[in-house]
Amino acid sequence: MISKKKFKRLWGLSLSIAEAEFKLRNEGSYLGILWYLLEPLLMFILLLFVFSKSLGQDIPHYPLYLLVGIIVFNFFQKVTL
Repeated sequence: MISKKKFKRLWGLSLSIAEAEFKLRNEGSYLGILWYLLEPLLMFILLLFVFSKSLGQDIPHYPLYLLVGIIVFNFFQKVTL
């Protein structure tokens, strides 16, 4: 079993590493952190427009299903890379 003191130290180290990696990923980007919001939003708008027009069917709550799917997909994509 890990002690509380060791856990706090490891937690702080993990947060420091995550913060450094986050800053490194956004370094040199014009929009920086804003990309984390814009990318899924633009994908949502594009897919909503394309599939709502091409399917021709009115699927109840389709925008909600699409948004949840994009959020889950992006979560797994960011976690596994």
